[in-house]
Amino acid sequence: ALLADDSLLAWGANGSGQLGDGTTTARKTPVNVGNMRDKGVTAIAAGEFHSLALSRDGALRSWGGNAFGQLGNGGTAQSAVPTAVSVPAGIAFTAIDSKGAHSLALAADGSLWAWGEGGAGQLGTGGTANSSIPVKVQGLDGAPIVGFSAGYDHNLALRSEETI
Repeated sequence: ALLADDSLLAWGANGSGQLGDGTTTARKTPVNVGNMRDKGVTAIAAGEFHSLALSRDGALRSWGGNAFGQLGNGGTAQSAVPTAVSVPAGIAFTAIDSKGAHSLALAADGSLWAWGEGGAGQLGTGGTANSSIPVKVQGLDGAPIVGFSAGYDHNLALRSEETI
């Protein structure tokens, strides 16, 4: 839950640190996500064992399970506190979504980026490799992406009718 005072709260299962409170203890009531207050969070998303937050400046933070690189920080170690996603140089993200063990982010230029588990081709790279950093989804050149949704092992994208 993202509150009006910029607090970010989480609750439920926490075996991989997906609540971001610095522990792996399940919580039956909301707890504060560590060091996220005053980060200007504008969007949040939850995968199966990881979570994401997007800030006004386009920065991304993630926490929780990371066996497939779904934290996007270049490694596969889980984190029970928010950690920075390795945002590609020159890219500012404007929207996020996550399901299963992968995540998606829409860039200000209309491109779509993915990271984490790729075994079903859900990263859109033309292959099935996992990626621990955001990679640009291929085959979406042309009109910018204006909407998208992450499924457990698949994704959807909606392109604008305008052309670049």
